[in-house]
Amino acid sequence: MKNKNHLRPPVQTKRGPFCIKTILAFILLFSGVLFLAGCAPKLWLPKASPDYAVEEGWAIVKTDSLTLFTKIKPYSANSSRLSSDYFAIFVRVKNTSGKTVALRREAFALHTSEQLLYPLPLQTVAGSLDRRGFMDPFSETMFEEKPQDWEERERALQEQYLRLADNFFGFGNILPGGSKEGWLFFDLISGNQNAVSLELPGGSVEFIRD
Repeated sequence: MKNKNHLRPPVQTKRGPFCIKTILAFILLFSGVLFLAGCAPKLWLPKASPDYAVEEGWAIVKTDSLTLFTKIKPYSANSSRLSSDYFAIFVRVKNTSGKTVALRREAFALHTSEQLLYPLPLQTVAGSLDRRGFMDPFSETMFEEKPQDWEERERALQEQYLRLADNFFGFGNILPGGSKEGWLFFDLISGNQNAVSLELPGGSVEFIRD
């Protein structure tokens, strides 16, 4: 007797539409990952040089009397407006000599292909803290807020001032064996810059955006 199995219709499955949906999902997921990768901010890293050491994103400059560590990274200790309003660089300086060393603001400068920028004073940067609703006689909510709301806002603003002052790099004298650290704030550089040079006591450090 002939085998009748060959007369049976092939088993129908529903995998076709499922496979198409799965492939489309993977394509969308992969496209999303590529999009996010393209949108991710590029990091500023010190360029290798025989004039200074590079270690874990830090540039380390040594002189006869100072060791300087510097790194470009977003400032996040205060209002997010500071990181978008200024170009911030973290600096740590240690006095390795047996005498007092004076650090002047003019000894630090940021060079780009189009700009020469100097560190801004604390008062200038503090003026950019979020003041929405503070001491604004024309504020739309002025007559809706209670006195305790104003007091709380004023207290929050003072806390932001103190936090900024604590994180701000303080110029002046460094005693033997002492150190200073904090943030330098510069005006924003143009967005198409992919290389900057930080001038500091004892030399300069070149950073590239990668």
